[in-house]
Parts: sequence; structure tokens; C-alpha cells
Amino acid sequence: MDPSSAGGMTDDVARLVGALREAEQCAAGIDRKALRDFVRVRLREGREADAALPVAETLQGADLVDLVPELVALARNDEYGERIRELLARIPFDEAAELVVPEALAVICAPRFNADYWDVWNQALLLHHLGYHRALRHVVEIADSSCNPDMRMVGEWIVDELLSTAGSEATAPPREKAEEEDGAATRNGIMVDVTGPMRRVRARKHLWSPDLAWDIARGEAVKRNFTIIWDSAVGESWMSLRRDGDLLGYLGADLPLLFCTAGLAEGTWPDPVVVVSVPSFTRSVLTCDRRILEGAFGSPFPPWELYPSGFSVQHLRDTTI
Repeated sequence: MDPSSAGGMTDDVARLVGALREAEQCAAGIDRKALRDFVRVRLREGREADAALPVAETLQGADLVDLVPELVALARNDEYGERIRELLARIPFDEAAELVVPEALAVICAPRFNADYWDVWNQALLLHHLGYHRALRHVVEIADSSCNPDMRMVGEWIVDELLSTAGSEATAPPREKAEEEDGAATRNGIMVDVTGPMRRVRARKHLWSPDLAWDIARGEAVKRNFTIIWDSAVGESWMSLRRDGDLLGYLGADLPLLFCTAGLAEGTWPDPVVVVSVPSFTRSVLTCDRRILEGAFGSPFPPWELYPSGFSVQHLRDTTI
């Protein structure tokens, strides 16, 4: 080879390496929020998913968290399902459980999605890939309760093709094992298992009445400096406890149950109030044995409501108000 040609090739390689390094530095300097917004807008508007997903694939788990609703909704599309499942698997198991499962159930149940049987199947594939087999069993309950034979057929598919592979500890994928081992009582320090408190509520509810709830709330409001918002005339089932406009808790009018911030839970509340401290009123941080929950409230819930391994205080309040 001509030495001059070899030297020219070396220079070309050097320039190429330099250009690649410069491109990497430019990419690293792009605002992460701008990238997330770029992806979100295109996915939310249902356009240019082909352009958005390659950008999403450059993001890490923390950046993907903000895109969960859009990604889960797009997972209904066969063309993108596998890529989205891989993307969402980058989010840590516990965090994804709190975010992905409610969104997947919303796709299945919420009227705005108008899901058909194939949409349900694609959401089931997503939950299976991520290892959320408790959620899959809940999807089967929803499908079995449907009047649509196609939906019931999907329930059979889930049992035969997905849950059958998660039937033992040996065959369960690592994410499923983590779910089973951790349990739902304290999942990454976020989830709050209210099965025990609900048992106590059920045992004490004969001691409770709206009048007693009002008396206790007024007494505690003076001691703890909060205001009570409650419309007894329309039979509201929950009292909102607030301070300077900030929500501190919900006290049941019909049940001796208080969901509140850690600050409001301090000290002793009068019997028979059962106090449950929660880190959030709007995030899906509660879990409960469904039979115990229904026993406490005295009525069954539709199978698509209050997913047993993740629902929010706000959702429970809105469902039982």
C-alpha cells in the first residue's frame, strides 16, 4: 500500500472518531426534559411514533418514568409492543409496579380507550413481560366478568399461555420473584398494606356513626389545627381535613377510618378511629385483600375497581363517597 494512502486513511479514521466524540458530547448536552417532551408529544398525539421511540430508547429508567402513560397506551399497537415492553423493563420493578399497572388497567377498563379484546391481550403481554402476574390475575377477573365472549376468551388465553408459565417459583421470572418475596406490605418503602387496619375497621364499625365522626373531628381540629370540609346534607362518606388549603387527611363518616399524613397521625386519636398514615393521597400506594376491603365497606366492588395490589386513597374515596 502506498504510504501516502495509508496516511490519508489514518487521517480519515481520526476525523471520524473525532466527529463521533463530538456527536456524543452534543447528545449528552441536550436537555433531558426536552427529549422527554419530544417523545411525549409525538406519542400522545399518535403521530411519528417511529421517530419518537428511537429517542425514547436513548433514555434511562428515571427519564422513562414520565413517559409511562404514553408508552403503556401505545403498547396496544402490535408494531411497537415489543419495543415498549423492553423500554418499560428499564424502570425498577417496584417503581414500575406503582406506575405501569394502574395505567395498563386503565387502558383495559377506562371508556376513553374503548379497548377491544386484542388491546387487552397486548396489555396482558406487557404485564407478563414485566413480571406483574398478580395484576394479570386481576385482568382475568375483569375478562371473566365481561359479557363480551371475546373478552372472556382473552381471559382463557392469559391463564393458558401466560399464567401457566408463572405457576411455580422455579419458572417465575426474576421480577415476579421479587414481587412474591417482598409482598405488598412495604414495597420499596412505598406501598402500604391496609389489610390489618381494614379488619379492625370492620370489627369496630358498629361503634361508629356520622355524629360521632363529626364530634371527634371537631375536637381534634381544635387540638391539631385543621379545618373540616364535609357536606353532611348530601350524605358525603368522607370528611376532608385541611390546613391552609393543604389536604392532611380523609376521615370516614360511616367507618372509623382515617387516611392521613404522617404529621396528622402523630399522637393518639380517640377510639375507635383506625389511623393509616400514607405517603400520598393520589398515588397507588395502598394494597389490601379484596375480601377484607369489601367486608369493611359492606359491599362488593366491580372487579375493575381498586386493583388489590395498588390503588390510591383518592380512588377509594371517589369509589365510596
